[in-house]
Amino acid sequence: MGLSGVTNELAAEFGEKIADKIMNLRDIAENPPAEWTIERISAYFDWAENVVSGLRGVNKKLEDLFDESLAKGRKKYGLTTVQNIKLN
Repeated sequence: MGLSGVTNELAAEFGEKIADKIMNLRDIAENPPAEWTIERISAYFDWAENVVSGLRGVNKKLEDLFDESLAKGRKKYGLTTVQNIKLN
């Protein structure tokens, strides 16, 4: 969806959703639930990235903060994304 089709109300809603994902990523990176495996953490990071991909284009600052938080979380756990893995 381009910016021309996004109302101020919808842009604010998208921003809130991105901010929520940022806080969740940070919380999980610093203190994941005790029962979560590395696979579960990785799956959450991937899911959050997918959700935010559909919200992009309305708040660059929050999008950049999300990307930074995601990168830090993945680095902490030694995770990569499917896009970063080169297949033979």
